[in-house]
Amino acid sequence: MWSHNRVRKMFSITMAMMLMAMLAFPVTVFADGEEPADEPASEETVPAEETAPPAEESAPAEEGSEDSDEASEEEALPDPQVSVEAMDETAEKETEAEPVEETTGEESSEAAEEVDETVSEEGTESGEVDEVAAEEQKAPAEDLADIVDTLNESDAVLVDESGEAIPLASEEAAEVLAAADPWFQDPADATLVVAYQASCAGWTAPAGYAGGVCHETATPIQSAIDAAPADATVHVESGTFVEQITISKNLTLQGAGAGSSVIQAPATLTNFYTVSGRDYYPIVLATEATVNIDGFTIDGLSDGNDDYRYIGIAYLNADGVVSNNEITNIQDTPPSGSQHGVAVDIRANDGESHSVEVSNNVVTNFQKGGVVASGEGLTVDINNNTISGSNASIAGNAIQLSYGAVGTILGNTIGPVVAYGGDPMNGYDSGILLYYSGSANIIGNTIVDSPNAISINGSSTPERETPSFNIIGNTIENTVPSYGGIEVINVGFNWFPGVYPEETVNKPMDVTVLYNNIFNVDSAFYAAGYYSEYSGGWTPVTYDGYEDKITGLVAENYFNGVYGITTNQRGLDFHCNTIEIIDNQEDSYAFYYFPNAGGDLNAQHNAYWANGEMLENSEGIAGFIAGDGTVLYDPFLFDSDGDGVCDPGDNECEFADNCPDVFNPDQADSDGDGVGDACEPPAPADDEGDEPVVGPFGPLTLIPVTGGETVEVPCTQACTVFELPTGEQVEFCGLCGYSVTVDTETVDTLPFEMPEDVTMLAGLTFNILDADGLLVEALPEDASVKVRFPMGTKVADLLGIQMWNPTDEEWVSLIDLAVVDGMLEAAADWPGTAMLFE
Repeated sequence: MWSHNRVRKMFSITMAMMLMAMLAFPVTVFADGEEPADEPASEETVPAEETAPPAEESAPAEEGSEDSDEASEEEALPDPQVSVEAMDETAEKETEAEPVEETTGEESSEAAEEVDETVSEEGTESGEVDEVAAEEQKAPAEDLADIVDTLNESDAVLVDESGEAIPLASEEAAEVLAAADPWFQDPADATLVVAYQASCAGWTAPAGYAGGVCHETATPIQSAIDAAPADATVHVESGTFVEQITISKNLTLQGAGAGSSVIQAPATLTNFYTVSGRDYYPIVLATEATVNIDGFTIDGLSDGNDDYRYIGIAYLNADGVVSNNEITNIQDTPPSGSQHGVAVDIRANDGESHSVEVSNNVVTNFQKGGVVASGEGLTVDINNNTISGSNASIAGNAIQLSYGAVGTILGNTIGPVVAYGGDPMNGYDSGILLYYSGSANIIGNTIVDSPNAISINGSSTPERETPSFNIIGNTIENTVPSYGGIEVINVGFNWFPGVYPEETVNKPMDVTVLYNNIFNVDSAFYAAGYYSEYSGGWTPVTYDGYEDKITGLVAENYFNGVYGITTNQRGLDFHCNTIEIIDNQEDSYAFYYFPNAGGDLNAQHNAYWANGEMLENSEGIAGFIAGDGTVLYDPFLFDSDGDGVCDPGDNECEFADNCPDVFNPDQADSDGDGVGDACEPPAPADDEGDEPVVGPFGPLTLIPVTGGETVEVPCTQACTVFELPTGEQVEFCGLCGYSVTVDTETVDTLPFEMPEDVTMLAGLTFNILDADGLLVEALPEDASVKVRFPMGTKVADLLGIQMWNPTDEEWVSLIDLAVVDGMLEAAADWPGTAMLFE
């Protein structure tokens, strides 16, 4: 049987010799990097303590231990030590895998060196390639049509990884036969490349290179990585590669695109890393380096049964970017309740600072977690991904931050996340779970059909302050009623009550919940603080004395649920929300307030709907207030169309409905005259080219951006506004032909040291690029820029805007501030970073 992993263009004489050997029997050819399917792996028995929770375990306050991948395995463990074990990878994959013994680090290094030096089946070493060998590798390739003809004459059959025949006359066969393997630029000569392939027959250098050297190997990607110098880019062209990858040097692994460059899990994963005595098996591992991975499909083939703690891409004490990939089938067959199967797992535990961005990926068919980030010192930026998965046998989480990790979760599309037990009311599964994490921003995400959309189980320790969270501009929507919208719990678990006083364990948490739209849930917003301690066993949870453990603002939201707001936290300020009760159950409520120690809850200036009708008087609203505390709901607001934007007339709210009698939650106003398009359709374009009508902000066009993307400034009018999910805006005028970027900045991401004696409330960075994509350092002639920040409930006289002056390397206060529709505005004289302060 002819079973090369990769079929390439071949020399005529080589093909002739192979034909002579194959005349007697038809043969099978495996497509581009593919191999015969292994026998089904036997199902691994998982210890009972590592399986999904029984159905009877519930209680929202305690679900974190089931929701969290780490929670069931690492809670209250000492600082773990990490080791990376390299396993011998030289065994041929065409026979059944034998048990492989662990090697020491020295042995692994020797094995890697042996692979790196091998360039051909004859064993020529890379340092000894002579001119004759180089000339042979540059020999003209046989025409693809001749190869197909030869295969037909020999009755050869081309098959994919499943054993299915690929017609030789098909485009798929042409792609398989012509596809390339990994290569990188030769550091000694930039005109040359070093290629790693299953077969070097007919190899020629990629376009744009004078030549190079081709090495034959069964693991072309790993071999290219091992041989590449630090900071190199290893290119992986179209094909399917059955490999396990480890990267421990600064490097970019660049694929040809998801669906084109495919890395499939081998039948048995031999490399693993160990955390707290537990072994984790990733398909791709980046460790102790800065690694970028872009443009791949990582396919676990649902083969986690033999590789417990199965991971798609893992970052261990590493930095870098994971972007534009598809990560799929990181699960068992069939999908099970075994507590593993994480598509992207990011961990830090070496005491150092690490930063990882996960952006523009598609994650499907994970078992336990989509993207999980864990550990003190770790900062993540998880943005613009599409994530779905889990199964009814396990409590899964699409995105999870835990154990001190901090960061931003921005602009992701999440769901469905399959409910544990098939019941969307169980509250175990989360779209976004923050479990003992550090501070985080959850901004502009769309979460669909996830039983518990956003769940924050936060806790401080004697050594760590309780974090703060910004939950802004998210949309939560379910096709069937589900458990929860936003849940915030400040948990006080005291493992050592004889050592730590109670007050050192549970500290206040601050939250800001703004501009979220939540539809069709059981409980729209839940916030509670409580305490329990361990004295040979956990004491019952108590809420007494914990009414001030969550503080902050909950405003300008639309809450649509059977139960609106449930809390025992009197430090929260609720106003300018629209609360709609969607079910006429006897115990439905807008507010349920249960402070054991008493105290009033500030809930003035909210609008209320119940059973499809707006509540217009105090008596009606009082019927939907429950609990044993006093809710101050009067004066209340009207939201006549129930779109989540309050009617005009109350200055407490930042926004007033621009079309109060017509449902228009987007508040679109094309001509900027203050009247929404729902009440006043936009006028048709003026064919005579008259100057456009300018609204209160100047431009006609408002372009929402998530942050970081490069957007061309429209030339249809003089000015354009770009708006971030957090509400900050930048107005660009006179910049036709230029492109811009606008990013949100926080205290943690601010690129320059904060000035003394000020408190930063918000920030942004904007850049201008010319037609060639080069950064512009000064504003072009006749161009102008204005920055605007929402003021919220702040007083303008106590606020200011500063910009970083790159010439003088100092912060400069902007003058001529103006207040426009609840926003503080100032002109910026150069591109860069601005911040709102008080």
